[in-house]
Amino acid sequence: MSGAPKHIAVVGGGTAGWLSALVLQKAAQSARQPISISVIESPDIPTVGVGEGSTSVFRQVLLDLGIDESEFLAETGATFKFGIHHQGWRADGGSYYGPIDDPNALVPHPDGLPANWLHQARVAGGKPLADAHLFTALMRGRKAPYARKNGRLIALSQYHYAYHFDQARLGRFLATKASGIAHIRAEVAQTKRNSASGDITDLVMTDGTAVAVDLVLDCTGFRRAIIGKMDAGWTSYGTFLPLNKAMPFWLDHAPDKDIPTHTNARALAAGWMWGIPVRDRMGCGYVFSDAHTTPDAAQAEIEAA
Repeated sequence: MSGAPKHIAVVGGGTAGWLSALVLQKAAQSARQPISISVIESPDIPTVGVGEGSTSVFRQVLLDLGIDESEFLAETGATFKFGIHHQGWRADGGSYYGPIDDPNALVPHPDGLPANWLHQARVAGGKPLADAHLFTALMRGRKAPYARKNGRLIALSQYHYAYHFDQARLGRFLATKASGIAHIRAEVAQTKRNSASGDITDLVMTDGTAVAVDLVLDCTGFRRAIIGKMDAGWTSYGTFLPLNKAMPFWLDHAPDKDIPTHTNARALAAGWMWGIPVRDRMGCGYVFSDAHTTPDAAQAEIEAA
């Protein structure tokens, strides 16, 4: 890029918006590119969070952004995630763990054997694949890969684990790390576009203020505040992905148990129910197909589960 710094506008805050802005800022700094970044966030539209889970990539993102893990956990109420516990997905109604670590990456494989020999050995012996994983033991025991020594936490695992978090709290936390990123508290009403290329040139707020832009990221979720104005076509994959409704809710943690270190995924009649533990409560929801059940029936199924 050359000339005046390019302006990137991220429309929408929350985890998606602030994380996008921080990653872009980090990339621009590493490339020594003069980029101006703004997050445009409506003051009247709250961020909805019912518990979310990351992949193990997110831990590396925190490291890349220079965000201290202890501060992140304390400020957002996040918890460790080592995998998913699947309940009721098999014909026999049993359950199984899906850990996210890979023991084959750390254990040298003997000459002549495949790289995933640990997994193949479990299959040959008729035993669960998950039993070869450290994270399975941690999930079953609701443990973390840390030890406390002289008042300090010492990491015991070489694996990247993931997290559960409340996205509203995480979004607010990330905003405190956004030094050098402009925060515009306004709602986008319309866009101005180049008549020849169709590119967005300005975002116009509800008060009439116009913000010139070179690139726009729409992080407004289902509202599609910008994408919805782009006259883009819609291709439905409902035939292959029939789950089209969600019924979210919160539950208190069981008072006599440690917080789980896994996401729970329970199969139900018309979809599945998630359970994502953050520090102070459990974020839950039933994702279902409205072609196979009704909202009232879905709620009754939740209450009976």
